Amino acid sequence: GYSNSSPTNYKESCKEVATSICAGAIYGYVKQNGCSLSTGKLTQLQAKCEGQVESIVGGEEVAVAMTRRLRKKN
Repeated sequence: GYSNSSPTNYKESCKEVATSICAGAIYGYVKQNGCSLSTGKLTQLQAKCEGQVESIVGGEEVAVAMTRRLRKKN
């Protein structure tokens, strides 16, 4: 089996993968649609991926707050 001495942070790994997918999707969309963007503009758009993923996944604080709200409703 696969073994690693350091514990895996699945949440961070998930965010990294999602950010990479987002950046690749932007590149693919630009290429597929024949858009003409400078490398700098493409990089600026791809740089927004991290914030977008964070807003979707949320941080630890968001998860704790949501759990508290859900528990209050029940």
